[in-house]
Amino acid sequence: MHFTLNLLVALLGVGTTASATCFTTSGPASFKACCPTPQSSGKGTISGVVFKYTCGQFFNGGESTISASSVKECAEECQKAPHCNSASWSAKQKCSLLGEKYPAPMKLGSWLTLQKTTEEPDPEQDCKELVDAAKREAESKCTTEKDQLQREGETQCRTEKDIALANADAQCQRDKDTTLTNVNAQCQKDKDAALANANSQCAAEKDKLRADADTNAQKAQSQCTTEKDQLRQQADSARTQCQSEKDAALTNANSQCAVEKDQLRQQADTARTQCQSEKDAALTNSNSQCTAEKDQLRQQLADTARQRDTERDGLQKQLKDAQDKAGAGGGTGGFTDSASAQDGACINNSWSSLCSGGCGHDTFTVGGVEFKRKCNVSTGGGREEQWLHRSSVMDCVRECAGIKACLGVGWIALQGVNGHCHAHMTVSGSLRTAPSRGHPLHEHHLIYAPSRANVW
Repeated sequence: MHFTLNLLVALLGVGTTASATCFTTSGPASFKACCPTPQSSGKGTISGVVFKYTCGQFFNGGESTISASSVKECAEECQKAPHCNSASWSAKQKCSLLGEKYPAPMKLGSWLTLQKTTEEPDPEQDCKELVDAAKREAESKCTTEKDQLQREGETQCRTEKDIALANADAQCQRDKDTTLTNVNAQCQKDKDAALANANSQCAAEKDKLRADADTNAQKAQSQCTTEKDQLRQQADSARTQCQSEKDAALTNANSQCAVEKDQLRQQADTARTQCQSEKDAALTNSNSQCTAEKDQLRQQLADTARQRDTERDGLQKQLKDAQDKAGAGGGTGGFTDSASAQDGACINNSWSSLCSGGCGHDTFTVGGVEFKRKCNVSTGGGREEQWLHRSSVMDCVRECAGIKACLGVGWIALQGVNGHCHAHMTVSGSLRTAPSRGHPLHEHHLIYAPSRANVW
């Protein structure tokens, strides 16, 4: 549609108003086309992007300055630049490009500013501006041509009259000179006849020129009216076609959008259904595996407890037999263990019970050495030895009491299955502890001899 209207304008030699010609005029003249007054402003479309221009302004701090012969060329350079959002152009054909952010404009009469907008191009408005401009220019041209034709007719008439008169006078003078010697009367008669003929011919020629001028003016007026009617019809057709194309494009876009939204909703529903199925399956598998592992662990603990009770009973019997043979009331090397060290709540299943809350004692005397309990701590600072196959924590403590370099004993409930304890041998006479928090079967505990170790 734009091509058709531009072609019509070019064929008719019709100019456009400032708002329409700002982006179509080449060279320095485009500044006057855009800015007929210092406060002029308007809009134009370049490659589908609507630019707003404002006269008498300049954006300071441009990122780059290039040569551009017209406002259109400057706008095209900004459109092609990846980060250009605005520009300034001067009548001296300078184009200053700016990025996405720009400062407030400065007033400068020889410049104008360009700013990209998010507006959609308005083909109907462009058509209307071009058609209105074409109509005004055609009317002006028609009036100018009629006035010029009338002036040319009058000038030609006067010229021809002057020439006719001059010729008549010259002829008359020649006739007079020729016949003067013959007859003055004949000369006068000839002069009168010649002048009458000249006047008659001049009048006829003037009448003919007036008739020709009127005919030409009528033809020009008729041609002008015909061309204006054709322009109006073509403009109406262009607007109708443009509206039809816009309506069809809008209908297609809405239809396509509705289809794509339905597809996206179906995909989202399918994805949610699949996700829920996968989560349910994963949860079911996880619960089944967790239940199986817990059952297996309970079975292992039960087997361990039975084995531990069997070994404990055997060890207690051996201990009693040894005490009976020693003739003492229990103990090691002639020392009697404290009541707390013989409390069943502490020594039965001591791997767990000693720090599980069932044992109400913190101090134990074993083999003549006082030990203190410190639960839920990990221990460092000594040389650690791994003791295996002990019957209980107290068995490890009793063995530590007999070794002067032993500062204390650490253990983990889960490792009691193998009778495993950690003997902390002296390095500097001190032990370091740190809080230990986790599953009860994995907690670290300590029982130490205060007389041998500083614990902190």
